[in-house]
Amino acid sequence: MTSNKIDIQPGVGIFRVIRSLSYKPQYALAEFIDNSISSYENNKKELLSREPNYKLKITLQLSAGEIRVTDNAAGISSVDYARAFKPAEIPPDTTGLNEFGMGMKTASIWFCKNWKVVTNALKEKDTGIIVFDVEKVIESEVAVLSPIFKEKNNPNDHGTEIILTQIYPGRINSQVIRRIKEHLSDIYRKYLKSGEVEILVLGEDDSAATTEPLSAYVEAKPLVAPAAYKGGPSGDIKWEKKIDINLANSRKIIGTAKILEKGDTHKAGLYLFRRNRLILSAAEPYRPEEIFDQSNSFQSQRLYVELEMHGFEVTHTKDDFIWGEGEQSKDRVIESIKSELQNGELKLITQAKEYRARKIEIEQSKIQKLFGEKTEKTLEELEKNKDKLGEINELKPEPAKAETNNHKPFETVIKKIVISGDEWVFLVSAIHGERMKSLFTSKYTYDVKTGHRCEIFMNVDNAFAINMINERTSNFEILSKICIATAYSLAQSQKANSKSPGYLVTNFNRMLTEFLSGSN
Repeated sequence: MTSNKIDIQPGVGIFRVIRSLSYKPQYALAEFIDNSISSYENNKKELLSREPNYKLKITLQLSAGEIRVTDNAAGISSVDYARAFKPAEIPPDTTGLNEFGMGMKTASIWFCKNWKVVTNALKEKDTGIIVFDVEKVIESEVAVLSPIFKEKNNPNDHGTEIILTQIYPGRINSQVIRRIKEHLSDIYRKYLKSGEVEILVLGEDDSAATTEPLSAYVEAKPLVAPAAYKGGPSGDIKWEKKIDINLANSRKIIGTAKILEKGDTHKAGLYLFRRNRLILSAAEPYRPEEIFDQSNSFQSQRLYVELEMHGFEVTHTKDDFIWGEGEQSKDRVIESIKSELQNGELKLITQAKEYRARKIEIEQSKIQKLFGEKTEKTLEELEKNKDKLGEINELKPEPAKAETNNHKPFETVIKKIVISGDEWVFLVSAIHGERMKSLFTSKYTYDVKTGHRCEIFMNVDNAFAINMINERTSNFEILSKICIATAYSLAQSQKANSKSPGYLVTNFNRMLTEFLSGSN
């Protein structure tokens, strides 16, 4: 009679599979850090009782030929060796960061041909040494390890050192080390910020004496400003709110969301954590269009959302969540987050979309006044030089259309100037456009009855314009001069049927230097 029991433990063939995984060095190294943090968290009480000023310190020494990972955590107990070195052996406690029983083994086998672990466990008198020759195990098809024990140098020693040698080509280089530092700073930002954990990453040319540990994330300040949309709360508001979403199967999403005081494309995004470890947005902010719109939108530069995902599973590489179906699907979860951002008085997405930074420093009425005053002054300078302006008539570019991006002008200055016997009408308008759209657009038209017409639309929401205006209000005049000089040079070029770009540049330079410099 045959046994009805089947051994489904993974054979040594799994090592070949692990070696060929589509892994990234930063994710593999994060597995070692996860183990160190779990060891610390599981033994925190004991570690602090021994050393009141204890801090978990993890050091990664990286080179093309060798990797060393050391920590001062609780070490690996000898009774846990069988589980710790057996692939896919789930640990007794799966609530920590080393939940899959794959981290150290997977990362080490992926990185190299040989690795060694030297560990000092709390309350044990011996140092344990385990050597793992991957090639030998695969060839012999026998996965048996023989730990070596020797008496500790100091009975109070605790921690683990992992030494990887014969690193596979391309796994580690200077560019990779830079990305590793950025990535690890991001995903362990909560631990670094708490001050409980210190992570030091050393490249081949780095020294522990001169290299700083990974820096803690600096919390960005929330915007304090009036509501930019109708029906919003009155007065100066701190644009920050708590997020608390309950989903099916005891899943919860908890955290905070805010609008950044200053737009920053490197910080704005949706940061999704699990067990205080960043899963989505490591090294590159995650900005789903459902919430952040296109990459050049205002909300993609100002909206910051940091959420802890309770009850969600992650992939074995911990670079994404395992999304479910229905309410648990990625689309539905993102939609729930979006809805929460818009709920109540503080509609964060709307505020981020409608708010303009310059409104704090320059009120809307002042913008209109500045635009009118500075543009009028520019056109008056133009009029003073009307006799010379007739000389700018050599060129004609390809026909240019004035596009307002469907935004109506909120202020327009009109002026008629007779140049070389011809009547010119300048219409210079200010519009609210988009941050990454053109600074200005223009068009030139001619009619026998009305004469020459030069229309210019200045986008005061353009990124360059906003910075110029916020830096110094007098820059409005500089902006208007640049836009008008360019538009008039284009118009005269078109009028003269010239196709040479060189003349256009000459005319533009003459406009600014001779007629609009304020020195004549």
